[in-house]
Amino acid sequence: MLLEVIASSRPDSPADAPLLTKIGGLTMRMRRVIRAVSSFVTQLCVALVKAVVMCAVVGLVLVTIMHSMGVPVPNIHELLRGVSRLADVLS
Repeated sequence: MLLEVIASSRPDSPADAPLLTKIGGLTMRMRRVIRAVSSFVTQLCVALVKAVVMCAVVGLVLVTIMHSMGVPVPNIHELLRGVSRLADVLS
């Protein structure tokens, strides 16, 4: 859009050609940086979701195995109460 404004303001001026090239190059570089950062953030979020899902699956498998072996496993309400106590202590 900025290039269109500059180009339409003085279309016959040959002095604007280097300026247009500079601005166009800067815009392209910024687009590359934004695209790279966006790709990195996307991959980071995907890795975070995978880690959370894997922790939940591994925890569920471990609790199931422990329960089948006869180890007393606390129910979900006791676990959440412990987490809330831990959050109170850490805050």
